[in-house]
Formats: sequence, C-alpha cells, structure tokens
Amino acid sequence: MIQPRASIPRLLKLPPRIGWSRTSAEKEESFIRSLNKLEAGKRYLFLDHPALDNEEMRTVFHIGYEQVALDRQGVTDLLTSPRVKQVIEDKGIKLISINQLTKGLPRSTASKKLEKAMEKYLDAVQKANQDLHSIMIVQHGNVLAEKWIGEGKEDEPHILSSVSKTFTASAVGLLISEGRLKLTDKVISFFPDKLPANVSENLKAMTIRDLLTMTCGHDTASSVNTQATETPAKDWVEQFLAHPVEHKPGTFFANNSLGTYMLSAIVQKVTGEKLVDYLYPRLFRPLGIVNVKWQESPQGINCGGWGLYLKTEDLAKMGQLFLQKGKWNGRQVLSEEWIAETSARANGANGQYILVIPEKDAVIAVTAHIGDMQVELDLIWKYLLPAL
Repeated sequence: MIQPRASIPRLLKLPPRIGWSRTSAEKEESFIRSLNKLEAGKRYLFLDHPALDNEEMRTVFHIGYEQVALDRQGVTDLLTSPRVKQVIEDKGIKLISINQLTKGLPRSTASKKLEKAMEKYLDAVQKANQDLHSIMIVQHGNVLAEKWIGEGKEDEPHILSSVSKTFTASAVGLLISEGRLKLTDKVISFFPDKLPANVSENLKAMTIRDLLTMTCGHDTASSVNTQATETPAKDWVEQFLAHPVEHKPGTFFANNSLGTYMLSAIVQKVTGEKLVDYLYPRLFRPLGIVNVKWQESPQGINCGGWGLYLKTEDLAKMGQLFLQKGKWNGRQVLSEEWIAETSARANGANGQYILVIPEKDAVIAVTAHIGDMQVELDLIWKYLLPAL
C-alpha cells in the first residue's frame, strides 16, 4: 500500500501489472516507473503475490504459466529491492497497512484559515514549552490536520490515562443494550465472595451508575486507588469493597479510577471475557482499531480506569463515533440513548484529550505530556476553534 504524503482523499488506483513474463530486473524497472508517476495526495493499492522460488512453489503451475515459482520470487525481490526502497524514501511515499487503507478516516484539504491557525498554534505550543505529542483535527468526517511531535508517533499507541474510562463506559453501555446489565444493578451482587465481613448500608446501595459517575461514596478516592495499586498482592476488588463508603452513593463526587476498574471487573464477571476482548468485535473492529494494549491488575482484569494504549487516529475515531450519535458506516455501534447519557469530552492525565465539538461538526484528538491541562486547552480554544 502506497500513500504519498499530503492531504489524502479516499482514492484507490492500481499501478500497471508488472507482468509474470518479465525478469526481476524488468519488474524492478517497471515498478520504479510506476512509483515515479504517483501523484501526491492520493492513495494507491499495489496487489501482487510474493513467494520464493523453492521446491514447494515449483509444484504450482498451469499450462501457459509454468514458471510460477520464478515469477513469484521476482515479486519478492522487487519488494525487498534496495533501489525500490530508496525511491520510496526519496519521493516521501508512506507505506500503510490494509487496515489503514480500508478503515482509516478519510483525509481532505484544510482551509487556508485552518492551515494558518495550525501554524500559529504549533508555534504557541513551542513557545509555551508544552510537550505536545500529537494532534488531529477532524471536521465533517474528514481529517483536515494532523501532527506528531517529540515522543508522538503516528503508528505507535500512546498511553491514554483516564481517557481509558470512556472505553470502559462504552462496554457497560453495550452490555446494557444487550440486556445483560442495568444501571441500577448493585455492585455487591457481582462479588458475593469478595465482600468484607461487615457490609455497610452505603456499600449495599452502590450501583453501576454510581461507578460510572464516580459518585461511589468514598470520601477520598485517591486513597482507594493508591491502596490497591501499591499493594498488588491483594485483590483489587476486595480492597475496593473493603474501603469505607463515607457518603451515600450518588451524592458525593470523587475522581475514582478504581471505581472504573470495578466496571471492568463486572464486565469480565458478566461476559467471561476481559474488557478488551469483549470490546474487540463490538467496538474496536467496526472502527478499524487494531493492536490494542490494555494493562491488567495482578488478578488478570484490565485496569479499566487507566492503562489503555491507542493511536491518535483511534481517539479521533472514537470522538467521531460520539459525534455521529453512536453510528459508524450506517451501523449503530453504541446506542444513541447511551451517547446522550455520556460526556462529550474525554480527558486523561498529562494532556490526553478527545474533544467532541458538535456545533462545529468537529473532533480534536490530542496526546501529550503536559501538566497544566487547562493551558493546553486554552491554546486549542484560542487558535484552532475559531478556524473551524
């Protein structure tokens, strides 16, 4: 797959067939001529079948095409040719996967106004010494601008911190739509074997909704999270349930990552699958999100509230899904009712963001290592929002 740099519409072309009757050298020359004719800003698909000229391949042939093994070896030689690799590098051609080709977000040309805004924004980021790793702007379903800086890499998943919670909550929404969970289900009902000796009335009252809204009733949620993660030998579910619930659930907010871990544990309890495996066919595969990594507790449960790694475009896809009220390519992936219940912005420690801006029909995905997240947002609002 060959993708020249620049703005990229969804256009597929097939370079002329190299021809089975040609020598390896002739194949190489023909292919290089094709590479030199590629136009910037377009996607191209080259389809052929590399193999080796070995004993196994020599058994494959038909009348009129007897030299299959030799021909396929020529394709292998072509695709590993130093000359071909040099031409690809010199022309700035980017090789992409079939998943990117078929399931990547479409690209379009940014307006002059947005181009200038991006230049000013990136200059302001540099002057503010912000450790921005990536930013992607999507409007009307098309990627208009994208940039990777410093530790940010287009094809490498990035730590998302609490943005992970959005994906965990989506799994809960899917289970509710499947009729396998209810927001009013009591948390203790899923773990009868992990309850403390004395179950308080507040703990009894805690529901899935309370976990989702981080109104579990704990007075200082950070102490719950620290207690679990710093004593990994102990069961995290047991530690959560044993922690005092000082407030009536639903009445007191505290940022509670371990509460989201409990949602992950509930998903695993109900489905028999880890959270990441449950989401794969229902969310990740439809959106074309691959190579998902999610950290686990010592008990083999995905952390839920943190520990998810995805690429910047994956974040943009998730934002676009929310912008489209749960629909993706005509399919209702998440229920519209669930989307309406959730927040239009996901944020994680050190500057990870999915910003959904309905009034602009836009999504902005950001990865970074920036301590002052408000200053990070301020630059986005100042330079980029007015240009959309």
